[in-house]
Amino acid sequence: MSETRSTTQPNVNPELKGFQIKINEFGQMEQTRTLDNLNAFLNAAVNDKKLKKEKSN
Repeated sequence: MSETRSTTQPNVNPELKGFQIKINEFGQMEQTRTLDNLNAFLNAAVNDKKLKKEKSN
């Protein structure tokens, strides 16, 4: 049984277009953007549920 892979690209935020992560043979991440760039996007686009709870207490 051979496994087939889909060649269609997932729907992504336009700011992340072209972002890819690969794991090399040594188990290290290789990505097309820096982690600081990715963290900045996540901080702006995603609400942190834990911080929301702390602010309401």
